[in-house]
Amino acid sequence: MPETAPAKLYWYRSLADDRKEWAQETIVDSKIYLAAPQAYNDPFEFRFRLSFDAPRKQKIEYFKSKLIRNKGLDESEAEREAQRAVDPGLLTDREFEAHKEKTLGITFVEHFRTSTGVLSLTETDSHPLMWAHYADAHRGICLEFDTTVEPGRNPLAAALRAAVAGQRPEVVAAFLAEQIKADPGGRLRTG
Repeated sequence: MPETAPAKLYWYRSLADDRKEWAQETIVDSKIYLAAPQAYNDPFEFRFRLSFDAPRKQKIEYFKSKLIRNKGLDESEAEREAQRAVDPGLLTDREFEAHKEKTLGITFVEHFRTSTGVLSLTETDSHPLMWAHYADAHRGICLEFDTTVEPGRNPLAAALRAAVAGQRPEVVAAFLAEQIKADPGGRLRTG
């Protein structure tokens, strides 16, 4: 279970160019700009390995729901196609990944990188490097967000701590599908 978000989170912002407009929209209109992961300056940012290491039934359910939604297959067609995709011994891991891409049309990882918005916040408002890099060399601002206000309606209350790793993190697809199904507030979204 993910830990609770800190009570206060901070967003360092530059006021140069169109970023001044974004900052104003955040303060005045309560709108927050979410950057697409593919727009980040590190090409390896938000690239994770999608693992299908899960019980056969979970794999089939995951594929079936994707096939119904993305390919418009009916329930029985999607069930047959999902079973073919996950039956043990039929495909090597490499063949399985290739089949998954072909079956789903696009990779989930690339879909995530192009269709998800990310907001990077920090737990400190006084870090000199954050001011230097993200607040235009100390000429910008640092906005404070309270995650405890309206916890049921405040998406920042569901903030997750990002891990910085030396290797690509692994996300288990079946777990991700379960999290999306169990999200009554609609904070987690797929295309």
